[in-house]
Amino acid sequence: MTIGKFDRRIQIYGTTSTVDAYGQPVTARALMHTVWAKMEPLGGSEGTEGDKVTATGRVKFSIRYRTGLNEAREILFDEEYYDVVSIEKPDRKRILEITGEKKY
Repeated sequence: MTIGKFDRRIQIYGTTSTVDAYGQPVTARALMHTVWAKMEPLGGSEGTEGDKVTATGRVKFSIRYRTGLNEAREILFDEEYYDVVSIEKPDRKRILEITGEKKY
């Protein structure tokens, strides 16, 4: 993969747990990595959840290999959050392909 195709900046978020002033657990989004990526749209789908019609959009982000990523992460790209659906390693420890899904 040509590194010049990694022309989009994305931020990868996880969650962190803390305790507030009253001793209650609080979870919050925490920035883990800011990386260059290649983005490819994969299409979308439409369905129903209960009585509501929902639409989802899928994209594939290709980034340089790094450890510590799993499906519990979120990606911020172009001011929109994507849930990580899957992470694949097609080129051993050189590239990660992350499939993200956004609900509209």
